[in-house]
Amino acid sequence: MHGLVSILAQLEGVLSGTAGLLALATVCLFQHGIHVLQRQRSDRNSARILGEVKSLEREVMHLTRDKMITRLENVVLREILTQNDPERGYAVLLKRFIPDTDSGFAAIIRLDRSSGTVFEARGLSDESLEAFHIDTHHLATLASGSPLVLEDQPLRKSQIYASLTPSDKRKASRIFLIPVGVGQELCAVLATTQLLPTAAPQAEQLDLSTRLMSCVAGSLKQLFTLEHHTHQLRSTREMLELRSIADSQSEQPLRMIERFMVRLAQITGSERASLYVLPKEGAATCKALIRCGVQLPPGVETRWFQHEDTLSSMGQLYGQVTVFDQLHLKRVGVDTLMQSAVTAPIRHKHRYAGLLCLTRRQSAAPLPVDLELITWAADVLSETIQKSINFLQMERQARQDGLTDLANRRTFDLQLAREIDSVQQGLGLECSLLLCDLDRFKSINDQYGHQAGDLVLRETAQILREQMGKIRSGDRALLARYGGEEMAILLPGVGITGALRIAEGIRAAIDSHPFAVESALLTVTISVGVATCPLHASSPEALISAADAALYEAKSAGRNRVCCAQEPTAISATGVS
Repeated sequence: MHGLVSILAQLEGVLSGTAGLLALATVCLFQHGIHVLQRQRSDRNSARILGEVKSLEREVMHLTRDKMITRLENVVLREILTQNDPERGYAVLLKRFIPDTDSGFAAIIRLDRSSGTVFEARGLSDESLEAFHIDTHHLATLASGSPLVLEDQPLRKSQIYASLTPSDKRKASRIFLIPVGVGQELCAVLATTQLLPTAAPQAEQLDLSTRLMSCVAGSLKQLFTLEHHTHQLRSTREMLELRSIADSQSEQPLRMIERFMVRLAQITGSERASLYVLPKEGAATCKALIRCGVQLPPGVETRWFQHEDTLSSMGQLYGQVTVFDQLHLKRVGVDTLMQSAVTAPIRHKHRYAGLLCLTRRQSAAPLPVDLELITWAADVLSETIQKSINFLQMERQARQDGLTDLANRRTFDLQLAREIDSVQQGLGLECSLLLCDLDRFKSINDQYGHQAGDLVLRETAQILREQMGKIRSGDRALLARYGGEEMAILLPGVGITGALRIAEGIRAAIDSHPFAVESALLTVTISVGVATCPLHASSPEALISAADAALYEAKSAGRNRVCCAQEPTAISATGVS
């Protein structure tokens, strides 16, 4: 610079005028150009340094965030894996994702075969938990190891969204699905409305969530396997217990089946259990053979039985093990009391033989292990039902008259003694007895033969059953063939006024009924003697004598009439028919 000044001084002395000024301007421009070049070089250096600084800042920020995410990942994994109770660990994990259940929800869905069950959940209502279902095509995508983000139209069209209650839908502007395992090892899915950490970009959140679930996949699968083995062990133990009941030889078959069903209901968490069987080969519908379980109030019990009958009809139609949830129950007309039910068909030698029905008021769906047990129980019952039917047939033959299907004399005598004893002990107020005898029955046998007489007896027994079905206390009445053409009707809880009214109804029904014998229509009449304990007698023998005396009076007065006992005195009826 000093040299330049010296040069300029010399030029100033040499040059003058216009030429001197021009030279001076040239020198100034040259000096300015040098300054501009130096400034540009300085700016470029500054920009380069600033860029390097910003790059370093970004790297530091990324490193800091990575470190924070890694630390969070380690903390979360430590929280999960250090819990004494594994399930508690996964509850802690879901709380990390959903701190506030009012704003979101999360659930770990265990994949069982082709379906899924909620293993652990947070922020979901019971109704959503029961119906929660992941779309099959979403599972195929998740099996590749890639997470899914459902939002807008795809979310609203999904089965997951459809399974949510309105309040849960309001929490779900988007749902993230994170696979637990890959391919054939896919054992569960994390469904959550929020990801970790809150302030991180979504891509990093998905990456962290995927890594977390990948880390716990092994332990979660081991837990599922352990639970499966535990359930199998429990199921085996329960099957052995039920089998021991089914193989019991120390009690009647019906009592054994009832104990079997009560225990099955307890094991599966059901409140009631019912067994339906076909009353005879070729029958179209099943009839309830056994109903058991928790005690219900009378009004509720009647309605519950009606619902069971409806489920029996539907189960028979479906022909397979069927689970009825709330929606399914409403569709078949069961809209009160029950919230869940299972029906299982019973087959004997590949033919439909009956149905098992288990019901409860809670809406929780039965576990797969419970469905397996119910299916097994239906198979076991198919073996025992036939034994029970054979036993009932033998018992029925021992208790009933072979011609009329009414109770036989021995059954009548035993029941009469029990009812009179009940009255004497104050457990029953009164008990009436009707002795009925067909008028001039011997003439039917003599004129038309014994087969015609048997037909008249069978039709008379059917008329008596129909008449008993019309009275309120008919379910307690006992109809018996007392001997020959004589029949007895025991009416517990019925006084003399009611007994006389019933007897008159029977007399009128017989009198108006045309009996078709061969090509003729016969008019048959009946005489009835009525007596009541304790009004006319206080012992079985005395009550029979009183009713027999009243019957003798009806015969003597012209037949086809009802007479009431006057006093507890036996009167011989010899010679009157």
